[in-house]
Amino acid sequence: MNHRVLLGLAAAAGLTIASLSFAADKKPGAAAPAKPASSAKPATTAPPATTAPPATTAAPTPAPAASDPPAADAKASVAMGGEAKADAKGSDKSGTPPKNVENPNDPRELPDTWYIFLGARYRGNVLPQFILNLAVNEGTTVYSNSVGIEAEFRKNGFSIIPALTFTEFGMDDTLFLEKGKADGLAGNWSLVGSGLKGIYGSADFLWSKKINKMLDFEFGFGVGLGTTFGNLKVNWVYEDPNGGIVSSGGRRFSECKTDVGSGAGSGAGCTPRDHSFAKVSKVGGYDEPSWFNGGSKPSFLPLLTVPVGLRIKPVSQFAGRVQVGLSLTGFWFGISGAYGFPGKKSAPPKSNDTEVEETVE
Repeated sequence: MNHRVLLGLAAAAGLTIASLSFAADKKPGAAAPAKPASSAKPATTAPPATTAPPATTAAPTPAPAASDPPAADAKASVAMGGEAKADAKGSDKSGTPPKNVENPNDPRELPDTWYIFLGARYRGNVLPQFILNLAVNEGTTVYSNSVGIEAEFRKNGFSIIPALTFTEFGMDDTLFLEKGKADGLAGNWSLVGSGLKGIYGSADFLWSKKINKMLDFEFGFGVGLGTTFGNLKVNWVYEDPNGGIVSSGGRRFSECKTDVGSGAGSGAGCTPRDHSFAKVSKVGGYDEPSWFNGGSKPSFLPLLTVPVGLRIKPVSQFAGRVQVGLSLTGFWFGISGAYGFPGKKSAPPKSNDTEVEETVE
């Protein structure tokens, strides 16, 4: 009887241990299965408290959503920087010229933009004797001065320069011999002195070649027309051993005061018959009448020049020139300076075909 009770208790204990082991295997995160019931220490089974926490606690923080706005800002910043560089270097897609805010004195000129300058000029004209001797003999080299005001209209390296100029053609009394005539006859000689002056309207057309941003080489031509006023003295002379007018060959003359006889102030060369085709006596400081009054004093003078030189523009508000050239009256050199106004450029027409003018600083 006792042994049966003991066997029953042993069986019940084995079933209890087996059920606990099975229950431990069913829990998540449990350790390896327990050893068979014959193990000496069934309590070594890992307790449920050692199971790892749920995986949801280790999930990473969602970063992409927070980083998107900075990336967009960075792209926008780059785009804005690109537009700023486009404004600094050239025109944008609308054709608007850049605004030179950083340096308004920059002398460079934008393409397809009109620039206007107003200023003054000086020219000195030299008529060498060898050119004068193409028309008459003797004479001397003549120098004359011109001053005037001018405007310049410039675009794409091409300048149109209208000008209004005052010129004086002064010359001291000078002895001349008619071209192709013998020097032994006093009637072939005359004394000429000029107090002529002129006012010219002209225009220069100049092309330029860039040397650097402040310097251009220029070439072109100029045309104009002037009207004259003032006195032109033409006086006959007669031979006088004590005369104060001396030719290049050493012959001496005096001015004819009258055209009567051979007394004081008169002699051979002082009467109309001593001169070819003479109709009046040019004595006593004769003032030559103009073309309109039947004389030989020119009423109009044409102007034709061929200039070359340098255009100097150190800042946007000033342009100067140093030039030399040829003209109908000899050689000349000139200087000029002008104040520059902001350029004006026509923007591309809008859809309604209207034209908008924009100012370039």
